[in-house]
Amino acid sequence: MGYVPLADEERIARKPHRCIWCGESIARAEKYHYASGIFQSDFQDNHWHLECFGAMQREVDQADYYDPNDGFDAYMHRRGMTEDETDEVGRQEQMEGVESENGV
Repeated sequence: MGYVPLADEERIARKPHRCIWCGESIARAEKYHYASGIFQSDFQDNHWHLECFGAMQREVDQADYYDPNDGFDAYMHRRGMTEDETDEVGRQEQMEGVESENGV
């Protein structure tokens, strides 16, 4: 069984939530994207910053092949960035760290 969507909409937070994409807080009164459904026989509901939901959509659009049954690693992306964008920023930060350790 794959994913069966139940809700997919923008909302305004009445209480804080945690973004499933980046792991950062969604503040009370902030607009966010809400999605719920049944995935592999389990109910799930997810909250996304609007820019994180956009990043997820870009990632799906850029993929040569995307299987929604594969899912993704929660809280492993930077806010509003795809996995590739997150990895690139991480590489740049590593290089900057090496340069500063070497006094460059």
